[in-house]
Amino acid sequence: MIIDEALVLVDGNGGTNVLDMGEPTTGGHNNLSGWLNIKTSASSGSIKLQESTDNSTYTDVAGASWTISAAGAFSVPMPKTTKRYVKATLTTLTSSNTSAFVGGLAYEKELA
Repeated sequence: MIIDEALVLVDGNGGTNVLDMGEPTTGGHNNLSGWLNIKTSASSGSIKLQESTDNSTYTDVAGASWTISAAGAFSVPMPKTTKRYVKATLTTLTSSNTSAFVGGLAYEKELA
């Protein structure tokens, strides 16, 4: 599988990244949809997405928090964000035993 480095939120080797989703369009969201793909060797913990307009102050994305109860790989639909920058925050899970990347990213055009 080929993964674009720019879409990796947690790299599994101790690093975390911020995804720039672009400026929100009319309607308040960026019209991008995709899947958050998570792989972990940890047996418990949680991962959540946070968003920011300035890449400095972050708030939780509504409906974007998942509890991990077993090691494995998971794919969950990524909710549309309303702000430009998105990052993943881990609880109990660590960036050395967990990786997360966005895949299947598609631009959704609103029909008139």
